[in-house]
Amino acid sequence: MAGAPRILLVEDLPANVLIAQHFLEEFGFAHDLATNGQQALDRILAGEEFDAILMDVQMPVMDGREATRRIRAFERETGGTANQIIAITAHAMAKDREECFEAGMDDYITKPFDGRVLEQKLVRAIAIRRKSENRFLGDVSVSDIHTQQAPTSDSAVGSTN
Repeated sequence: MAGAPRILLVEDLPANVLIAQHFLEEFGFAHDLATNGQQALDRILAGEEFDAILMDVQMPVMDGREATRRIRAFERETGGTANQIIAITAHAMAKDREECFEAGMDDYITKPFDGRVLEQKLVRAIAIRRKSENRFLGDVSVSDIHTQQAPTSDSAVGSTN
């Protein structure tokens, strides 16, 4: 996967989708949308690759923690590169944070989130993912991530490049 970072946004509430998409577009990141954990899992099982996944915790059909558990099980079974999964949730208690990490999420951000904090967390996740795939050498900065070329075509239905 080359070019601009590709993010999977997994969020069921339209207002939250608009806010997150605004930030992702501002950062120059390509992004795709799944409205529940099952849709996100299906995309990973189908072989789609993302630099990071922003995963809401509470959603219909399949919540973010269960989707993360299943994604991690799939990664273990296939030996694939671990997806960087960032929990996005309105729950700010330490217990909620621990449950996200126990499910296999890599980071955590509470809603409403600060765009600068979101950007920092995404840049860190992208750097980890790309380093694990040997696509970056050395330190990675925000400007390094932002100077990657954007993809030339939509790769999936629901893409909002």
